[in-house]
Amino acid sequence: MTNLYTCLDGFSQSKNGNAVRGLIEEKVIEISHHVSNSLAMLKKVKTSLKKEEVFAEYGTMKKGFPSWVSAKDRKLLEDGNVNETKIDVVVAKDGSGNFTTIGEAVVMAPNSSTTRFVIYIKSGAYLENVEVIRKKSNLMFIGDGIGRTIVKASRNVVDGWTTFQSATVGLITVNHV
Repeated sequence: MTNLYTCLDGFSQSKNGNAVRGLIEEKVIEISHHVSNSLAMLKKVKTSLKKEEVFAEYGTMKKGFPSWVSAKDRKLLEDGNVNETKIDVVVAKDGSGNFTTIGEAVVMAPNSSTTRFVIYIKSGAYLENVEVIRKKSNLMFIGDGIGRTIVKASRNVVDGWTTFQSATVGLITVNHV
């Protein structure tokens, strides 16, 4: 769902790419809406009378979320109301925030944080590969919504990048020498 525009933009590099994009764009967006609706319905799924959990691998559930998710975090996830969330830094292409790139904000975020560090990314198209090193814990990215805050990049195998290195946003868990 979150990468549909990146997927569609990938056709621009291929022969007849715009024609192919035109053929599938409407259907890709339609599928994204179906997935979104399915996730909303899944959220409403009730556990059985035996109190079995829908997603046992996440541990004990409380109000449809793993018990380790705090009440405040559940409210944020349920409502999607970011207005009540403390924003630590703002990224804005137009220079109206603390940074103009997401990568700069990630570098500035504290290492090994025990509290959430929120990076608000204003609407705009950010052409960058964002790499989050393992020390950057408890990071949260908030944008202005699908189609408004767009993060995309252009690394690919043809240009010598590995599949892992081509990730638009990636968590780096090992040290590269």
